[in-house]
Amino acid sequence: MESSLNLSLNGCVQEILKCFFCEKFLSVPPIYNHENESICGRCRFVNKAEDSKWVRQTLYESVAKYLIFPCSNTSYGCKAQLKWGEVEEHENTCLYKKLNCPYINDDIFGTDKCKWMGSGPGLNEHLESCHGDNIKKLPEVNFTETKWNCIFLTRILKQLMIVTIKYEPPEKLSCLVMVNGTSTDCDAYRYQLELYDENRKNSVILRRSRLEDAVGFEENLANPEKMLVVELSVVNGLLKNPTTVMGRFGIIKKSKREISYGDKSLNSTQLEGVFDENFLRELECPVCKNYMVPPIQICSTGHSFCLRCRAQMDECPTCRHPFQEGRNYTLEKLTTCISYPCMFREAGCSVACSSEKIREHEQDCSFSGIQCFLDCATGAVMNMFKHLNEKHHDGLIVAGDVHILDVGDREDTLRYFAICFGNDIFRLVVWYDGDIKFSLQQFGVKQSSYAYELEIVCSTECSEKIILGRECQPMCNDFWGRCVELPEDIIDRFISEEELIFFKVHLKKLT
Repeated sequence: MESSLNLSLNGCVQEILKCFFCEKFLSVPPIYNHENESICGRCRFVNKAEDSKWVRQTLYESVAKYLIFPCSNTSYGCKAQLKWGEVEEHENTCLYKKLNCPYINDDIFGTDKCKWMGSGPGLNEHLESCHGDNIKKLPEVNFTETKWNCIFLTRILKQLMIVTIKYEPPEKLSCLVMVNGTSTDCDAYRYQLELYDENRKNSVILRRSRLEDAVGFEENLANPEKMLVVELSVVNGLLKNPTTVMGRFGIIKKSKREISYGDKSLNSTQLEGVFDENFLRELECPVCKNYMVPPIQICSTGHSFCLRCRAQMDECPTCRHPFQEGRNYTLEKLTTCISYPCMFREAGCSVACSSEKIREHEQDCSFSGIQCFLDCATGAVMNMFKHLNEKHHDGLIVAGDVHILDVGDREDTLRYFAICFGNDIFRLVVWYDGDIKFSLQQFGVKQSSYAYELEIVCSTECSEKIILGRECQPMCNDFWGRCVELPEDIIDRFISEEELIFFKVHLKKLT
């Protein structure tokens, strides 16, 4: 079952994950990078697709899906925590978004220009104090004679509303009702426009199911999909061609049954210093499969690789484009906010630390560079239990079971065995040259906490046996310092006619 890590960015990381142009967080796709400059998807004025110096940061975008970003209006009071893909929509209607007074648009509405600028929470107070004379009951509007843009302020159940009419020649008028509040406030109201002839004998009603947010005032005016559109030529036909088309707005608060509250809450659980498999999988080098840490190399089309693999390639193995002298600075910034597990964790290391420290740790990790101790040329082994079972199954012996050593050639014989006992691993070294020596060493410890008994079993019905005990030593190249040794005249009595020696190893934890 896959899990997802939502990682809240700390203040330090927030400062480096900023767009070069707008200085907002790199939280809106697409993300592009050139050298040490990153650009977010908000900055659409930059023609990134046609300018070859900008490289799409697809890997950063994949990793960013596991992050929770703060709203870019956090310095103005917004505390929203947003998932990747939700940021742009939220910021467009954020209550704390920096905005101008609606009356700044003197060129649109022909009013005195107001230069006030603030955030959502201060807008109503400003309108009340500076434009209070304009707060009135909505008037009846003559749509036939209206050849200009209009803006009205009104109050519905103590809630301040903004109503606009935008004239588009020759016979089109676009209407909009906005409220300064949250998405829930917008959904709590609906509005309608009743259009009728001069005698009120014929009428038609146009409706919208919700209001729009005043925070997005200018964006709303430029978006026809959010407007209630009146085509006078169509309305005239519906009203049987009156001399005048009149209209009146109605703003209605919905009943509790009408209001459908969606679950807008976000899971903003912050997991610091924890690594997650799905999250880190996005940071795997596609060649060696190790997690990438700075400096992260990048090809001309945006594929990323670790420094070690990049040094061994002339072209990108994914797209076959040549490499350029470039780094994925955007992704490198992101790595500073997560913890990396040691690359030798499968060998037993449990250390997890930042990208700046993990490679330094791995160079001195006691689990690094582990070589198989059974005369194996595999190289560094990441999981010794798995390696022994897959590559040396015939060399594995079980503590307490009878095992056989073939000494038929009567020449010098050096044999290696492995014993897996619980979560511990041991190496048994046997040397036979007439005399016989047994050495048991524990793997991966500085001091062993085990003792062992070696039992030599007679192959005949006499049931004779020899049992010798020793303390186990940690693994080292000195096999015979504390070994069990039997001279030739004794061990010969236990060699079968087929020239086999039968033995057992018993392990005991020291208290």
